[in-house]
Amino acid sequence: MSNFDTNMIEVFTTSIRTQDEAKRVLHTIGNQFPGLKINFDLEDSGRPYPCGHSILRVEGAAIQPAPIISAINKSGFNCDILEDKICAAQGAEEPDFWETAFSEKKEMWGLAPAPSAVLVRDFFVENHVKNVLLPGIGYGRNAQVFRESGMRTTGIEISKTAIELAAKHYGKEIIIHHGSVTDMPFDNVQYDGIFCYNLIHLLNESERAKLIQDCYAQLSEGGFMVFVAISKEAPTYGQGTLVGKDRFEMFGGVKLFFYDRESIEAEFGLFGLFEILEIRENNLFFLIKCRKTG
Repeated sequence: MSNFDTNMIEVFTTSIRTQDEAKRVLHTIGNQFPGLKINFDLEDSGRPYPCGHSILRVEGAAIQPAPIISAINKSGFNCDILEDKICAAQGAEEPDFWETAFSEKKEMWGLAPAPSAVLVRDFFVENHVKNVLLPGIGYGRNAQVFRESGMRTTGIEISKTAIELAAKHYGKEIIIHHGSVTDMPFDNVQYDGIFCYNLIHLLNESERAKLIQDCYAQLSEGGFMVFVAISKEAPTYGQGTLVGKDRFEMFGGVKLFFYDRESIEAEFGLFGLFEILEIRENNLFFLIKCRKTG
């Protein structure tokens, strides 16, 4: 298990609506977790939780989400981890939801890259990857580490607002195709690296199969594709309503497929799978590595 426990930023959704409620909860969790920097964004769409929610950001050297969620629940409020690419709309690639989310919450996960993006960047550097595709690039926080290492970076993103945010922060050197990953390919480029972060588990079985096939088809010979996917060992496994094998509906409508090594082998085994790593960020994930050979 690889752990990333330094310089962490964790983001939660809560049902807290007012400044008075926020101050009361900040006092409570501040006393329980004195080493953490905590703040609220109380933008409220007026919709019921979880579609309408406030944002709680927590920063610290080591963050354990479960005790924080428990403390907020005991204070009388809902609280969940805000996962990258988790929505409370009808589908994982619902454009209206993402437009609303990025318009209201802007850079909701901050500008620091996910720890696994740094890990994959180092892996790509070691293997001389020069041209990278990021399906579901968001506002580009994970793209920048590849770009800073001299890699040409291209993304796919369903939200126009997220694309505009990426241009604001990182310029227009990152090419971003506007559309859903379910509509790949968007170009005829062969990439020697593909990094898909925290997205594939939001898709249904046929969509996951198509995404894997489409990514593999756009790999150059000897190229690598790396996926980050949620694990069955995550605390959220089994919550919500079972809608299929290892797939649950939760967070007000999102459907999550939880991977184990058997399902990874089944879905990625024909596409150059060569390594599966267990990692811990804000949850338990797999880092799935494939290489195109022959």
